[in-house]
Amino acid sequence: MNSIEQQLIQLNDISLEIVNELGKEESSVEYINRQMDLRERYINELEKLSEKRVIAQDSESNQDSIKALFDTFANLSENIRESLHETLYNNQEKLKDATRHREAEDRYQILKTPDISYF
Repeated sequence: MNSIEQQLIQLNDISLEIVNELGKEESSVEYINRQMDLRERYINELEKLSEKRVIAQDSESNQDSIKALFDTFANLSENIRESLHETLYNNQEKLKDATRHREAEDRYQILKTPDISYF
């Protein structure tokens, strides 16, 4: 197994951890942030490795392995993007609900103790 394959395997493992964390009811933003930073470092390292090596010169089995790993990476990246989008949407909805609830409570408090100073 060559270094590009090892990088892709590590990258896929990290991406899968991110997808799993995003799938949790209460995901850790700090953990996701650390994993995304680590993922970025692996991507940068993979880019450096691929500049040094021509994959087309590898054996067909190596090329197939790298292609399969990269396809997995692409699918996981899409899952991360979709999960982040869904999480953002859900959090926006929670924020809207909380805002409406707070406004309703504020109106109730105003009605509960009306200002009668004008009498």
